[in-house]
Amino acid sequence: MKKLLILFLIFLIGCTNLDGGTSPEDEEPIGEIECNVDNDCSVGGCSGQSCLTNELAQNLMTTCEYKEEYSCYKLTSCGCANNKCQWAENPNLNECLSKFK
Repeated sequence: MKKLLILFLIFLIGCTNLDGGTSPEDEEPIGEIECNVDNDCSVGGCSGQSCLTNELAQNLMTTCEYKEEYSCYKLTSCGCANNKCQWAENPNLNECLSKFK
């Protein structure tokens, strides 16, 4: 019985993070890197309403509906920011989009 208890304690100690740091399970997952530069991103969608990776933009199929707010995206550019393809925010874009909320 003592041997079983000792083995159990060794197992627990071996599974415990003794250095006080975080274990891989505790760390925030690193987001997927979509892009490194603006040229990795493209405008897609029937109405040009999506900013996404070149590959996704080529294969994207959307319904061909048009919403007034899609015209706002002509006031900005699609590019890479924080390794994500997204529309570049600017005051003109934000003001335009706010009219449709």
